[in-house]
Amino acid sequence: MTFFRMLKVDFKRMFLSKRFYISTLIIFLLLLVSIWPEIQSSGFTASIYYLVKVRGGIGAFLLAMSIVITLPFGLSYWEDERNNYFYSIGVRVGRGVYCWAHTVTTAVSSF
Repeated sequence: MTFFRMLKVDFKRMFLSKRFYISTLIIFLLLLVSIWPEIQSSGFTASIYYLVKVRGGIGAFLLAMSIVITLPFGLSYWEDERNNYFYSIGVRVGRGVYCWAHTVTTAVSSF
């Protein structure tokens, strides 16, 4: 039960973070830059799925997106340690629960 409470806290921290929304905006801009030539040539009538598919798939974009979206929350461990949050929460839930909840939240945030 402790794991799910920690997971809830991590998701709440993620969705309340400005950095999460900034990274989502960066991903949107990366996608827009990637498919802009096709948008112009189609006359703004094609679907986003079609434009990404025509552009050659999302292989490199998916890699860039995964890195950009996970950085803000993935690196928050250092912020937790700098602010001594880890030590106060680690006593209550344990290092394993903290790390697994943080890992799951970071992985889900990339999607």
